[in-house]
Amino acid sequence: MIDSVHWIDKNKLTKFILNCQDCEDGGISDRPDNVVDVYNTYFGVAGNNNTEFILCSNYKC
Repeated sequence: MIDSVHWIDKNKLTKFILNCQDCEDGGISDRPDNVVDVYNTYFGVAGNNNTEFILCSNYKC
């Protein structure tokens, strides 16, 4: 997997992660509209970090 980051579409990954978040209670699920959990929240934050997405304070969920 080393030197494979170019395989990832950062825009699609960011959109997917943002669609999986629970805006009311917090957390990230494995798929949109599923229940959030600690495991998927951790990896969602890590994946979002890899996309270099900066969450603006005026972002609306």
